[in-house]
Amino acid sequence: MRNLPALFLLVSSLAVRGGEIPTSRLRQIPRDLVVNREALALDQGPHAALLEMAADAEAEGIHLRVSAGFRSEGARRRMDASRKGEARRSAEWEKAHATGRAVDFAPANRGFASTKAYRWLKLNARKYGFSESLRKNPAGSNEPWRFNFISR
Repeated sequence: MRNLPALFLLVSSLAVRGGEIPTSRLRQIPRDLVVNREALALDQGPHAALLEMAADAEAEGIHLRVSAGFRSEGARRRMDASRKGEARRSAEWEKAHATGRAVDFAPANRGFASTKAYRWLKLNARKYGFSESLRKNPAGSNEPWRFNFISR
């Protein structure tokens, strides 16, 4: 089980080898789970798992809110073009969002690691097929708010 992040990277690279996930597989995340209520989507497998996980967390008084899900190649290019210096992402790092299998929880910043939601996810996310992303981003740090769907 320790190699799950490595397995995710393999699955991610295979999933996007021919391009990003087909839009027919995307499911919209309910807006009440989205921090700014914008339209976000995930692949159908992670989508179902996220809904179940969020309902179970809510039953325990934990409010999971999503800040990012699937990102098209065009959206990733626009984000990268708007960033400066070290904040720019590598295409490799952002592939997880192209698969529709990566979820960023809010707040998407270093403070997330000290939230009740983060502690709940650390204890429970694997039950739903999610694993915290421990991979370093281009700036050299991990993003505790990002969880990747591995499998169920």
